[in-house]
Amino acid sequence: MNQRIGFVFALVLTLSIVITAREVRAAGSELMQYGPVQGAMAATVATPLDSNTILTNPAGMNEVPNRADISTFLAWRQAHRDTTAAPLGNPTAGNQRNQTPFAAVPAASATVGLMDNRLALGLGFWNTGGNGARFDRSAINSALTGDLANTYTDYRVYKIAPAVSYSILDNLSIGAAVHVGVSTLASDAIIAATAAQTTGRSRTDTAFGIGGDLGILYTPIPEITLGLNYLSQMKYTTFSLYKDLTSNNSVDTPQQLRVGIAGRPFEPWILTTEFQWVNWEGVSAFGDSPANGGLGWKDQFIVRLGTQYSLLKNRLHLRAGYEWQSKLFGQDVVWINAGAAPIGENYFTGGAGFDITEHIALNAFGWYSLKNHITQSGGLPAVAAAGNGTRIDYQSYGVGFGVAFNWNKPKESAAHSTPVAE
Repeated sequence: MNQRIGFVFALVLTLSIVITAREVRAAGSELMQYGPVQGAMAATVATPLDSNTILTNPAGMNEVPNRADISTFLAWRQAHRDTTAAPLGNPTAGNQRNQTPFAAVPAASATVGLMDNRLALGLGFWNTGGNGARFDRSAINSALTGDLANTYTDYRVYKIAPAVSYSILDNLSIGAAVHVGVSTLASDAIIAATAAQTTGRSRTDTAFGIGGDLGILYTPIPEITLGLNYLSQMKYTTFSLYKDLTSNNSVDTPQQLRVGIAGRPFEPWILTTEFQWVNWEGVSAFGDSPANGGLGWKDQFIVRLGTQYSLLKNRLHLRAGYEWQSKLFGQDVVWINAGAAPIGENYFTGGAGFDITEHIALNAFGWYSLKNHITQSGGLPAVAAAGNGTRIDYQSYGVGFGVAFNWNKPKESAAHSTPVAE
């Protein structure tokens, strides 16, 4: 009985949360790079090239003081779900494609240097993640839903982060940021136990959260820079309209750890790599077993590679990157994640920046993920009996653009390239 109740909570939570146009290039429901410079480079914790370093390593603000970045990116997600083969699936739905055409993800941030740039302050606003999609028909048998519900969910996460960093030594900085989060949820999901639509009934609900991160940037020799960043778990209030979906639990975001190294083989060329751990198993709403109302997500391990080469007297900057993510969940919980969860594992990125003047630069990037799919097989008896045969297909791609303003030359460093673009 308890297993069945847990399964119901997990199914409903997934169909209401794990489906968004906001998880376009993400680990789970979390975006990992912000702005066109980071988006093109992929690896960023040891390479502070713009003011978005506030989120990925605030210690890097001393490298990019007196700078503002404004950007957006457009992302398309080819997400399909097929529950026709599942015992409790919808035999009339077929292989459904997400009807949300694209997502627009904004970002704006700025840094200010004080005390000859030994002290730096920063502030920014970002759409940092979420999940959601819209399908023509329900994933659950239409005899229960009439295809009039269980088709739509939109979950979004936004952050404002004030930050501070200080150069203890010429080659060593520490930084910290407070993350103030706002998340929204709207859904027409079905409560599986009663076949009734959630009490939220597509109304938008809001939750508030808080957390923080700490970062270190160290340059032992001019050609090498090391970076480390720890982000705490963000604790959120509950979605009061959707307590029947979340089992009255908050939908928090996970703690994360990044470590990386950046090097300059010769003057205009930067190479960087990093490793990241994302602790989904520590967030009940995502990491708990379906028997306990979770989605069965696993901790993710991510490896990134990035490079930048500058031309035309350091005015033109060519960038490229690669990202690999470990599997978010296994075949035993595909039915629970039938909202076309982000299952991308291999992402390729690229972009360029051009310094129009000493104080203004334009940046652009794009990315493409390889197609991936997963099919339900086995798992808890209640999950297997309901969803064996359910399939998810996923692919994403997108482009982004931004403008950078710089009113004071940053200091030179091993990870630093130009006054404006980097």
